[in-house]
Amino acid sequence: MTIVTIRDINIAISKCLNLARDEAERYAQTVIDFFGFEDRIIDNMLTQEERQMFYHLHEKGIVSAQREEITLSTGQPWRIHYWCLERKFIFKLSHEETLQQQRQKIPLVTSPTRYEELYSSVPSDLWGTRKRFTT
Repeated sequence: MTIVTIRDINIAISKCLNLARDEAERYAQTVIDFFGFEDRIIDNMLTQEERQMFYHLHEKGIVSAQREEITLSTGQPWRIHYWCLERKFIFKLSHEETLQQQRQKIPLVTSPTRYEELYSSVPSDLWGTRKRFTT
């Protein structure tokens, strides 16, 4: 399984929520702090503000919500709500961004360095004048 990095999440959030990279970075840091290396987290560990952020991310497809219902020993149903990281979607957005950056790279045309100019100005027959002498 490939690990989702903070960079991947940052790109996905930046694209989906139309945020500047530094603001998206704060969102991404919060997401990675909760998920770490896991794919899902329990909803009850979130504050109301964090939950609101997760709802925004859910609307954009970065996370999804799941619900599990179990029966307690008393016979009462108990619902557990989870947030799941949508790895494929995040990787897709991150990969598209990386491809765009690679396409936009302009090949560097470097001017000759001082040494290259110096060595190219030396006649080629001069290079052969230094011969190895053995004793």
